[in-house]
Order: sequence, then C-alpha cells, then structure tokens
Amino acid sequence: MTLDQPITSDGDMTFKDQLIDPQSEVFLDHLLDGDQIEGYLEDPILLRAILTLTPKQKEVVNFAYLKGLSDTEIATVLNKTQQAVSKVHKKALEKMGAFLRENTV
Repeated sequence: MTLDQPITSDGDMTFKDQLIDPQSEVFLDHLLDGDQIEGYLEDPILLRAILTLTPKQKEVVNFAYLKGLSDTEIATVLNKTQQAVSKVHKKALEKMGAFLRENTV
C-alpha cells in the first residue's frame, strides 16, 4: 500500500488525503525559518552542553524549546513517528544533563 494510492473510484481521494489535517496549526514556513537555540543562550556552560548534541538532537531541541512544539508536533514537521522524536528528545536531555553535571560545581 502506498499513501498516494487512490481509495475512491474516481481517483480523487488518496490515503495521504485522509492523513493530512487541513485544520492543522503547524506552519512549516514559519517553523523552518532558521532560528537556532544557540543564538538565544547566555549561559556558556549551557551553550557548550547544546553543542555536544548531534544535529538530529539539536533539531528536536530547537523545535521543542525555541518553537514550543510538542513531540507530536515535531514528529509531524519532521515526518517521523512521535515515539522516534520522543526518544531523540530524551537522549538529548540526558546528554545535556550529564554534561552539566560533569561541568558545574
């Protein structure tokens, strides 16, 4: 089964059409405008903690804390499952937490 496969006899409706919520409040142009969380941090240790993250982890942290999106909303934007986003988010927080514990008095 493919998402673009027609599900009506006239071919006007696909599985993908059923999955997309036209009332969604996720605006990709606004979300992908390039802001990075590093530009908003004043604490040098927290900035260093952010810089230890993988690109995927930084992306999730940016969406969660800079854009204020939930893991479900991030999953929609990134075309991933909510579970995958939650796993990346959790790993990012654990990595930052470990860095902060090791580098603060």
